Amino acid sequence: MLSPVNILTLPLVVPQGWAPLEPVDGLRALLVFIGYPALLFATVVLLVLLPRLVRGGSAAGTDSEWFGGPRKSGDELAAPDGEGSKAGGAGARW
Repeated sequence: MLSPVNILTLPLVVPQGWAPLEPVDGLRALLVFIGYPALLFATVVLLVLLPRLVRGGSAAGTDSEWFGGPRKSGDELAAPDGEGSKAGGAGARW
């Protein structure tokens, strides 16, 4: 039967038959931790932008849009033009 100490240190024991650890050089570490993720990121970006580029559109997007900016329609309420003006919307007083 395993004692509690053996159960706690079990993950630290290298199983029999495993090859000894070999050191990893810096170039391979950079390739694994930076190169492969960068390649995966570039592939995803290319797959997202490729249909738009094939259709002839630009990759930058559509025209600028100003949310909440001034509107150019004639059905808006007129702004108040003086102190006693009732134009412009709600005018609650205390």
